[in-house]
Amino acid sequence: MTKPEENQSTAASATSLNPFLTHLQQTALKELQKFNGEREQKISQFINAIEHIGSFTRLDDNALHALATIKLGGLAFNWYDNNKDTLTTWQLLKTHLRERFQQSISSAKTQLKTRTQQPDESLASFYDAVIDLCTQVDPNMPLYMIIDYLQDGVRDDLKIHIKRRLRILDTDIITPALFLK
Repeated sequence: MTKPEENQSTAASATSLNPFLTHLQQTALKELQKFNGEREQKISQFINAIEHIGSFTRLDDNALHALATIKLGGLAFNWYDNNKDTLTTWQLLKTHLRERFQQSISSAKTQLKTRTQQPDESLASFYDAVIDLCTQVDPNMPLYMIIDYLQDGVRDDLKIHIKRRLRILDTDIITPALFLK
């Protein structure tokens, strides 16, 4: 049976020996935007991106912690700098980042209720934004509620077409994904 230290060193050496993984890490690091803690940025997306990079490049928790702290800027970096003595592991950092920068549920609910598709916004972009808000409000939100939010906020010129399309579909269960078809 291998020890956790051996698994970490094996993963680290596999990464250092594989030029493809090294290239993936470098590219991912360049592409990952700094998290500044501004309202328009979503902490859940930042954390998911860090963990995604870690999963496909086999980074351990220490490396994830380092990667995340390197990619903090602005308000988020100031917050981290003031609290770094207690944010010593990836799990602690992740938990406290969510507590500090996660949008409140009441704010997400308000945004969801008032979210409408903008004139220059694609249907796919609107769909993704509404699904994201629904997930923030309630990860287990019933499908019919998600579809109601999608139908209520879509541009008027698309409403009739989408409602007709959903009625025509020969299925008992209408899912949000069918909304885009």
